[in-house]
Amino acid sequence: MQSIEESDMYPESAMSKNDDQLNDLMEMEAIYRRANKTLKALDADISELQQMQDDLKKLSDYYGSEKWREDFEKDEQGLFPEDLSRGVLSEDGIYNLLEQNKEIMDVLKPYLTDSGSEAGV
Repeated sequence: MQSIEESDMYPESAMSKNDDQLNDLMEMEAIYRRANKTLKALDADISELQQMQDDLKKLSDYYGSEKWREDFEKDEQGLFPEDLSRGVLSEDGIYNLLEQNKEIMDVLKPYLTDSGSEAGV
């Protein structure tokens, strides 16, 4: 019986085409997996941000309050421990955070469910 070589069964042009198709399939699978992972993470992050809106409203209220001004002045006088985190007393930092939240929530608002708080503190 005569032995059949693989090259006889699959001409070189067919094998090359098959390799190209396999490479294309592998590339598309990698894109699918990466996109699936990214979208799941984004969905989780959007849900978390939506759930944080009540806390961000509380932060916004604090930032506009007399209490924030008092805390800021006490910090300026050195009345708080040196190692205390005080990002919340940074005027630019807290303002930028609240503005960034508002901008993001404005973009997301048409896509969000009513289960979260109002968009854009």
